[in-house]
Amino acid sequence: MRRDDRALIAIAGHTNTGKTTLLRTLTKRPFGEVRDAPNTTKEADPTPFDAMYATILDCPGFQNAGLKLLLDQLSPEARGELTFSTRSIVFDDRASDALRKVDIVIYVASLATVPDESHRQELQLIQKACPKIIGVLNQYYRTVNVYGKNETDGRVEQWKEVLSQPLVCSFVLFDAHWDKPTKLTTIYQHIQRLLPEEKEATFTQKLNAFTDRLEGMYEKAFALVGELIVHARNIEISANTDEFEFNKERARQDVRQKIADKANEMLGEFIEKLTKMFVLAAQNPNVPALSLDILERESASGAERVKNIVSHTGAGGSLGALIGAAIGAAIGFFIVGIGTAPGALLGAQLGGGGGGTLGTIIGTFRETNTKLTGRPSPEYVHYLAKAAVALVWGVSFQGFGKSDAVDREKITELFASFEEAEKRVSPPDWLHASKRDIGDWSKKIYAVLSET
Repeated sequence: MRRDDRALIAIAGHTNTGKTTLLRTLTKRPFGEVRDAPNTTKEADPTPFDAMYATILDCPGFQNAGLKLLLDQLSPEARGELTFSTRSIVFDDRASDALRKVDIVIYVASLATVPDESHRQELQLIQKACPKIIGVLNQYYRTVNVYGKNETDGRVEQWKEVLSQPLVCSFVLFDAHWDKPTKLTTIYQHIQRLLPEEKEATFTQKLNAFTDRLEGMYEKAFALVGELIVHARNIEISANTDEFEFNKERARQDVRQKIADKANEMLGEFIEKLTKMFVLAAQNPNVPALSLDILERESASGAERVKNIVSHTGAGGSLGALIGAAIGAAIGFFIVGIGTAPGALLGAQLGGGGGGTLGTIIGTFRETNTKLTGRPSPEYVHYLAKAAVALVWGVSFQGFGKSDAVDREKITELFASFEEAEKRVSPPDWLHASKRDIGDWSKKIYAVLSET
């Protein structure tokens, strides 16, 4: 393959709309600098994306597209005679120069902003350089959380009207920091359809391999869910009542807590395996999913890091705290740009305190005068299964936004949506289903969550 066979894609838009965040999310790499300041990106930096045989240019944000359009109508001589400084369009110049070299432009617009004439001018400037434009309306969920769904949807319509004028080829509602993993494939498919013929075939081949690889990784992830649940439901903890002055209620409470602690430990091992798999996949984009097993055996550093984090949660730590520490630290350690907050919020939503009240943990007690033995309830095993599927979602879609926090409302929405999803998917017998049956349930639930 020649170097000029690569798809050349630019990410452009107004300053501070999330362009670099989108680049990071598309490539699963911490490229560039992300912070809440205008023109953080100073140059059009090329990023090789070997998984798709593409190069992505992260362009400086537009600041004065209208002035740039006006000055472009002047001859070089007339422009040189201007009595005022043109430094205010330096980033617009750099972005425009980069756009002339690419096949496709992804225009990133923030739904937190009401579109105006300046955005129309930006699109006019882009279309002069490259007519193949994909619009990404970014920060949809965040805007819903601030302004409500009705107002946000109204703003989407405003943006659609602006995007339609320069004949933007397609657009995607997105949240580059936290969205459905399937949305990435949608963006890649839009790119595929717009590429010139000589590049489309190679990109299509890579996209098909990417899709197959992703499906293979999810199959492995859902198999891990089945493995976790079968092990967790077989937890059996006993307590001697004489150690609690023959107070059976205190003994029951001790058994409940120890079951929760053991479930925490098992969930930690699940997170360790899951995180390691997805991190290795991000680091080795051309390795098929089935071959990742070899890399997993050869690479112990990631697993040890997560294991250390999990162990520091402590024996009495809640399931929610464990999830928070493990997801946040795992993503934060492996991929720069996200802190512990996403995991902490997810953990809190999944139930600080070991999964709702401790009273729901025990399914069966066997009692004698001096001994109590307990096992997990079907409700608690079900809860663990939902937590595991949510973890697959969170770890597989590693957001790389400028913020180290994911909105609590979004996490609440994700976990609450299980109720609707489970109306469409029959639950297994949590105490007797096979690993395969539990994995199939996980796969179906995940598919429904991705649709809604």
